[in-house]
Amino acid sequence: MRKLIILLFIVGAVASCAAPSPQPFPSPLTSSVLPTPAASVGTPRPAFRLDPMIAGSTEARGQGPIGFKLVIVDVNYGGVVLGSGQSDSSGNFRLTLNKPVESGHLIGLSVDLSPEQTRSEELNRKLFEIRGPGYRFVPNLVTVFDSYSIP
Repeated sequence: MRKLIILLFIVGAVASCAAPSPQPFPSPLTSSVLPTPAASVGTPRPAFRLDPMIAGSTEARGQGPIGFKLVIVDVNYGGVVLGSGQSDSSGNFRLTLNKPVESGHLIGLSVDLSPEQTRSEELNRKLFEIRGPGYRFVPNLVTVFDSYSIP
């Protein structure tokens, strides 16, 4: 009987632990002035979305916030930029990549921000709010707001 009670206590303790909700990545510096990207006012909508790709693809499609320089990166190679450009007035993009994506690699959608913008806590929070389901913060490499693992 004593073993059963201890087991129930342990299971109850584990079940009561909830995973923390995702929080915006911390910004070491706070800027009182939010740089406004071209053609963007308020929260930069639409949300980040990187469409699925296959090995050998030389084009990336999806959605991203209007007015930002979007970059496609290979996370397996430390965030090396494969292509860049901007979304159209509806937020859709179609970017040519400088080399084909490889099977098994994690490809990410990010933004190219000026140093002043990367220090803006408010901007980071707004971009975090519209992240895609593949959001990853890879310390010392790159923040990708959506990603896709190439099959």
